[in-house]
Amino acid sequence: MKKKIFFIIILISLIGFMVFLAFNFSTGDVQNVENYVEIQPEEEVSQDQDFDTKIRVFYVDDTSGLIVAESRNVDARKLIDNPYMFVCRELLKVPETENLKMVIPEGTIFNSTTLKGNCLNIDCNEKFLNAQNTDALYCIVNSMCEFTEVESVKFTINGEEKQQFKDAFVKKQ
Repeated sequence: MKKKIFFIIILISLIGFMVFLAFNFSTGDVQNVENYVEIQPEEEVSQDQDFDTKIRVFYVDDTSGLIVAESRNVDARKLIDNPYMFVCRELLKVPETENLKMVIPEGTIFNSTTLKGNCLNIDCNEKFLNAQNTDALYCIVNSMCEFTEVESVKFTINGEEKQQFKDAFVKKQ
């Protein structure tokens, strides 16, 4: 009987020792928390700080007639809700660069923008139909294709597809 008890005690001790070793080896990959250093920012970010980012909007160069980009610094927070509508509204502003001209017809209103897959649908009012040539169209398309997720742009007028806008347009180089 004493041999059995002694054998059970040895067996339990061995099992305990093996569990102890297994536990120590399994936690060997855990980082030492004592060496952890928290990095503190030099200053807190406040709502009053500028979050400037650059966007590119396209206009027509008055001297060459080419469609060229104009960089603008804008508050990145304004791009959060609907970045496409924000850029559309920027295109309705007078260019900041000399020799660039607006070609989007006066009175054009952008009603909505909707991204479906990689095609951006832009709905405008009927004033957009007064565009003299395709420059206005490609100023918008090139500006929208600056977003990596946009590969093409489709236009509607007051929610209706028009014959001249039945196809999606891609960036003009």
